[in-house]
Amino acid sequence: MAYQVDKYNGTFLVSVADGTIDNTTDLKLVGRNFSGYGEVQNENFLHLLESFSNSVEPERPVSGQVWFDTNNLKLKFYDGRRFRTASGAEIGASPPVGLSQGDLWFDSQTNQLSAWNGSNFVLIGPQSAPGFGTSQIVTEVVKDNNNTSHVILRAVVGGITTAVFSNDDDYTLDSSNTLAGFSETGRQIKKGITLNSVNGTTGISDSAGFRFFGTASNAEKLGGLDQTRFVRTDGSEGFTTAQSFADLGFTVGNPVKALKIYINSDQNPAIENQVNGKITISSSNPTQPTDKLDFLTFSRQQAFVTDSDSLNSIYPGATGLVNLGLESRKFKNIWSENLKGELVGDVHGNVIGDVTGDLYAQTSPSTTTKIFDQATQQFTAQQFTGQFVGSLNGLAASAITANKLTNLDPSDVHVPGFSTVPTRSATGTISAILFDGKSTDTQRIDGKVLDVNKNPNTVVLRSIGGDVDARFFNGVASAAKYADLAEKYTTDKTYPIGTVMMIGTESHEAQACTDVGFPIGVISAEPAYLMNSEIDGQAIGLKGRVPVRVVGPITKGQPVYVSSQGTAKWTSVLLHYQMVGIALESSSNPEEKLIECVLKV
Repeated sequence: MAYQVDKYNGTFLVSVADGTIDNTTDLKLVGRNFSGYGEVQNENFLHLLESFSNSVEPERPVSGQVWFDTNNLKLKFYDGRRFRTASGAEIGASPPVGLSQGDLWFDSQTNQLSAWNGSNFVLIGPQSAPGFGTSQIVTEVVKDNNNTSHVILRAVVGGITTAVFSNDDDYTLDSSNTLAGFSETGRQIKKGITLNSVNGTTGISDSAGFRFFGTASNAEKLGGLDQTRFVRTDGSEGFTTAQSFADLGFTVGNPVKALKIYINSDQNPAIENQVNGKITISSSNPTQPTDKLDFLTFSRQQAFVTDSDSLNSIYPGATGLVNLGLESRKFKNIWSENLKGELVGDVHGNVIGDVTGDLYAQTSPSTTTKIFDQATQQFTAQQFTGQFVGSLNGLAASAITANKLTNLDPSDVHVPGFSTVPTRSATGTISAILFDGKSTDTQRIDGKVLDVNKNPNTVVLRSIGGDVDARFFNGVASAAKYADLAEKYTTDKTYPIGTVMMIGTESHEAQACTDVGFPIGVISAEPAYLMNSEIDGQAIGLKGRVPVRVVGPITKGQPVYVSSQGTAKWTSVLLHYQMVGIALESSSNPEEKLIECVLKV
């Protein structure tokens, strides 16, 4: 009867007839009653033991069968379609097929290892391009010239080291530790990134060396110069030393270079507006930058200029265009040896000095009138406005102001003298030694100023309300408006009128009296006499009649004693040392109220 041979998963493989050998697989399957089955069986065991070791893969493999490839010395297994390497990577010049996710492939042509991600091969390394050398980041240990070891990352592109990454402080490589592709100038390794062919001292790469290209957020040097050698543009810093420019100077303006400062052909410094405009010198208000005051403004026609045409002369660029001063902004003084030309316009103030020629006044837009005849030395004007320096002989029909009146000088209004005319001062005051006559009001008595503000050396004057104020009264008062004698004490807080007080702690002199305290007085509203009035604190009535904070009913004539929290009450228990005073009025109100009492503290 034939054998029915099934696979491990239960599926049918083959039927082996009696007395036969089946070669469906690489193992020989022996049928029932086959003569010499022992050899066949032993060979099957051997083939399993050696995993079908051969340079050629088995001819009739089944899924899961193992084969040792003696040609490549690799153990492989059959996945139902082909034999695959059981360990290590697939090796070949072309990408293998039928791989599972995570399987490796070593490219025998480029000597690169790749991994299959399920859809594509991902290069593991090395990062090389065929024919261009290795490109990768290499971790190495190098030694400096003190034989100290350092760990670095070396960036290699096409077999050339482009940069070195280091986390150690700056050092110089030992001569025996030169880096491949790194020039001798690059033996100095800096903390951070050091480019190939960079000068270790200046930090500048060789002319044909490597560069950083892109935007840097910050830099310590520019062109090998420290950052402090450059001027900032944010207004926080400027030049700290004098700077030099060529004779060509410099220009200001964008896009038109309007302002130019340079040395001209005559070797003279020049400030020039190159667009035929104005040059303005101004001052700004530091608190309001837009508020500017122009000191000087120059233009081609309005500027004062000096040149070789007229040595040592200053003159305008064109005749009849330039004003000296404005009506609203006048010069204070003008000194000149000679003033030549016509004086046209009003003259306000003094004319001191020699006047050659007649003086005319313009009485209308088209009419002028002679006011002084030079030949006769006489004034012919109807009216004089201004000030005469010197004597004026003759009579005036009227005068608005005069330094003398009938030869009397009224100008001294503060120290009156004899034979002067009294005049009012700038404040309207008339000064005199004595006034003969009556005065309806006076501000002084015997030279003392009347005053209501307690100023020294003044005469006491009642206020509008009829009160008299003073710092101190010296003498005896026959009566007082208020009823108690009080003294100021510092308190821990401000207490209401009528609060019974006792001695306080070290930080303050008085505080509200407790039920076991010893009273010293009561907060007074309006003391008749206040001691220590100039110190800070509250007035505490010591003697007299004052309102007291009383709790509970009280009858006129009953004594009140210390209660609690600055209050008082009547009690039948006699505690003379805690007595506050005697009530001067009665009340049936059980709540706290103010009761006028005569103090017996």
